[in-house]
Amino acid sequence: MKKVVGIIGGMGPLATADFFLKLTRATPVKSERDHLHVIIESDPSIPDRTEAILSGDLKGLADALCQIARRLERMGAQLIAMPCNSAHVVLDQIRRAVSVPVVDMIEEVAKAVINGHGHPEAVGLLATSGTVASGMYQRAFSRFGIEVLTPNEGEQSRLMQAIYSLKGEGLKGELCGFARRCAASLVERGAQVIVCGCTEIPLMLSNEDVSVPVVDCNEVLARAVVRIAFGPRGGG
Repeated sequence: MKKVVGIIGGMGPLATADFFLKLTRATPVKSERDHLHVIIESDPSIPDRTEAILSGDLKGLADALCQIARRLERMGAQLIAMPCNSAHVVLDQIRRAVSVPVVDMIEEVAKAVINGHGHPEAVGLLATSGTVASGMYQRAFSRFGIEVLTPNEGEQSRLMQAIYSLKGEGLKGELCGFARRCAASLVERGAQVIVCGCTEIPLMLSNEDVSVPVVDCNEVLARAVVRIAFGPRGGG
């Protein structure tokens, strides 16, 4: 029996839409009735994750996300996913707030790199400043002895500007150009895989743009949700 999936979204709305599209495409179906029952809570008023992380005050963020998770559970969600990497800084609090599983996007991405791309010595991380500062990906990859390379200060500042611009104004050509240049810089420094560690990044960057593999966090999360929601016999 497939599980009802709840999505904590709105961080930002375009990234949530991209995740839902990839979730739909990743689901093995023969008819529309075979698709997952999905409940999407897209709330753009959720506190800014990077601001919360950099300030060290995570209470407002945790409270907002736990409230949404509990609401999704009351609505029937049996599995919760959160297409926002930086929000995973309060994953433990969210898991304690509900009695249903909450997928760990960070862990799933790290496993996808190991399982799909051998054992690279270094990966390049394109993410929000909050995610970088939190060390979530650094810890996830350090268990496998993999170094995480991040943009320099100037590149990271411009990357944040691009992320915020996409969240507000939508996709523009110059955003894609900058994301490609930032990825290329990480490759020059030794990254053998580029990790899209922000759900806006896959909207700006694809495998065709970089000389090394690009791991799409939304795609990885979508496949993980399908695998868990359908259980051992479904999802591939």
